[in-house]
Amino acid sequence: MRKKIYFCIAIQFVLYIILQSFLGVSLFYGGKVYAAPGDPGIELVKNGNFDFYFNHWRFKYNSVLGAKAYNIINPKNFTRSAVTGIYNTGHTDWAIQFFQNDIPLKKSYKYVLTFDAFSTIPRKIAVELKNPVTGEKYFSKIESLGTKNKKYRMEFIMASTDNPEAQLVFNMGSIEDQIINEFHEVTITKISLKEEEMKKKEDMDTEVQSSLALSRTVKEAVEFGDTENMKIAQEGSFLIPLSTKTENSKEIVLALDNSGAFNSYYEEINSPFNYGIYASEKLNFQGLIAYVNGNTYSKDFVDLTNKITITGTCASFTHYIEGEYDINEIKTISEPVEMPHFFGSLVEEALENAQVFDPEDFPDDAAVPMPGQPEVHIRYEPSQNNFRIVANNKATFYIDSSMYFKANLIISLDEVVIKNISGSFLVADGDISIQGNNLLPAGPDERVFVYSIGGNIRFQTSFSTLYGIAYAPGIAENPNSGNVIFQGINNDIYGSLAAKNVSFEGQNTQFNYGLEGIAEIIERHFQSPNNANLIKKAAKELVDKFTGTKTKMGIIQYTGSANDNDFKLYDLSEESNAMLLKDKIDGFDLGASGESNMGDALRRANYMLAGSGSGENSSKQIIVLTGSAPNKWTSSNGEKTIPKLDDGPAVHLAGDGTSDSDGSSLEYAKTVGEMVNENDIEAVFVNFSQDRIEEKIEKIAVSSGAKKVLNTDKHFYTADSITELGDIFDIVSSYFLENAATALILADIEYEALLPEGVFVVEVPENMEVSTVNVDGVQRSKVKGIIKDVNLSSTDGIEYKIPEHSFDIKVRFLKPGEVVFSGEDELIRYIFKLEGAGGEDMTKTIEENFGGLTVYVKMTIDIS
Repeated sequence: MRKKIYFCIAIQFVLYIILQSFLGVSLFYGGKVYAAPGDPGIELVKNGNFDFYFNHWRFKYNSVLGAKAYNIINPKNFTRSAVTGIYNTGHTDWAIQFFQNDIPLKKSYKYVLTFDAFSTIPRKIAVELKNPVTGEKYFSKIESLGTKNKKYRMEFIMASTDNPEAQLVFNMGSIEDQIINEFHEVTITKISLKEEEMKKKEDMDTEVQSSLALSRTVKEAVEFGDTENMKIAQEGSFLIPLSTKTENSKEIVLALDNSGAFNSYYEEINSPFNYGIYASEKLNFQGLIAYVNGNTYSKDFVDLTNKITITGTCASFTHYIEGEYDINEIKTISEPVEMPHFFGSLVEEALENAQVFDPEDFPDDAAVPMPGQPEVHIRYEPSQNNFRIVANNKATFYIDSSMYFKANLIISLDEVVIKNISGSFLVADGDISIQGNNLLPAGPDERVFVYSIGGNIRFQTSFSTLYGIAYAPGIAENPNSGNVIFQGINNDIYGSLAAKNVSFEGQNTQFNYGLEGIAEIIERHFQSPNNANLIKKAAKELVDKFTGTKTKMGIIQYTGSANDNDFKLYDLSEESNAMLLKDKIDGFDLGASGESNMGDALRRANYMLAGSGSGENSSKQIIVLTGSAPNKWTSSNGEKTIPKLDDGPAVHLAGDGTSDSDGSSLEYAKTVGEMVNENDIEAVFVNFSQDRIEEKIEKIAVSSGAKKVLNTDKHFYTADSITELGDIFDIVSSYFLENAATALILADIEYEALLPEGVFVVEVPENMEVSTVNVDGVQRSKVKGIIKDVNLSSTDGIEYKIPEHSFDIKVRFLKPGEVVFSGEDELIRYIFKLEGAGGEDMTKTIEENFGGLTVYVKMTIDIS
């Protein structure tokens, strides 16, 4: 018996291994990941094979930068892969990103990153490991993808201090300024990052890599005795992973328009009922075939069917699609749609109409007539805490008011026909079950609107057509609540479903969005968000982007003046200060005066950043979020003839406060903007107005020295929605953090050349000297010196680029025949002074030789 058991276990284990290898998934799972015996390195990437769908991974794209893309997890060749569909790459490399946070990296350790990837068209991607807070890049590399799957491998040493929360990023936007607006897919899988041994200091000195092109150019044939210019050129880059990046301090003031412009309009209501199927957490499809006529929303979309069809937009934070799919649009989103609780008004309606059903009012297990409906009975079943609606013969159950059941609720549509003329809800504290077979409504009033407060909703029907709405948001006290589950086969549903989780577990389910009464429900129970409140939320999210960095940030709200502020810069390196600043934003009273003194806001922000309390070497920025054009200005005298340009409160205010009919308020804002520009403060303007104020904002932005916005002719950003405003704040913060980091690296560049016999130097650039040396009895010219005016540049602190640079040496050829310039006799020496991984000062020298060159020296004799 024992041998048989051992044999069965062995067979089972072998089958598991075969399945795991064949399917490309792990059939065993533990909370931690360990390196296999004999496999060097500790695995740091979580769910790199996507065995657990989207767990630990995130995806985003920035529409303001022109990007449009989506991401799904999809099995390809029995291996789950991250597939990014890209309609447009946008205008920066980070416009499209697939990434994982919380990657632990330790200083001086070596890491090996591997992954498989390909694209449906040849293109490049950029792979990075970085600090997601400061933007410091620990490693960055551009890889070219082909149309066939290929394994990529790269190594690097962590030069910065330990970071347990680093970020691994695959950038799929515009790489090296190559914008692609042709639809294509990028597939990435088998992502692995392993920590290897700690590098010794003496080993680290070999890590600098060069990719240079050195050349010398002179005529191929010259006349004996002639003087010629020999052009020496260099171009290329260095990879210096031991270089470090120091985060400069930053100071920012956010100026918010509080004139009331943001109060006057609202975002369109985006409720769960705007979608055919809404799941605040997970939307799950099983079975052979699923069909959805409408849009879907979810945090996680999981399709395990053989084929799914969605005629509208499938919007989700993550998508996993296992089988064939026909989806009109897959949309990866980053902004949640809230699912509010609105049962209070439904319960109140039930109370007003005496339609509350409490177990205390009913005998156990005995059917009693429904109030006013003698043919329909209700029975309370204490063993399951159920109310069950029943009838002796199939009877009509009229719903002309919301009904509230203080228990679970079961309705058998085999026994009753529902007539819901008023569009009212059946509300239950617990679970709701809808049962029946072969159901076919005779008219639009045969609809079931159900709301579970703290339980789940189950549709247990087959071969049926249903009209209805189901709403189950769930409650925190019951983490297993908030599910809408469809069971059975061959069901057609018309209406709208909204829950924390929605699951289709039956076969051949078809769902169609749309039902009379949905629009009225949205209007009655859901409020449109006010832009002023949304802007407060966006402002606090901007604070979050700089929290934990060497940034001081203040906020100014302005109406007719900017007097009502504390004019304080909060040090966001301390999280407690960030909380204080966000509390201050929450505390702003929403204005409604219609007065807008943008110039005064710029003036006070200018002195916050240029005054005595500001850091002299800090990068400085003013961000102006406006919903109106200026119509007030600040004067320095009571006659209101001289604009106030010094610091201090606004005492004498001028301007009509409406249309700025004389243009004085606009001129004042432009004048103050010029002062901001003169103080080297970067100004950023964001227009979030429904009014036509673009021309005025452009004039102020130009006067303030604002940079031209990418891919536009304007010097200000425009946001049409709160989502776009968030994208703009992403752009502004990313650029500012990136530009505020500088590389601590110095380079001397030396040139040295021993010229061939018969080639004499006539003239060299400044900082170079010429000497004559004896080599094997032959006198030869030698040039040595420093190459000036070469600036290394780096965007990531790792790759340092040398722009194309050249200089001339004037030489005379005094030996006829072939003159050979040996590459071994001519070099450029790059001397780097940098900080090593252990914090010590280091000097690293790289020598690059030239290629060979042959010049033919001819001697022409005039015998005429």
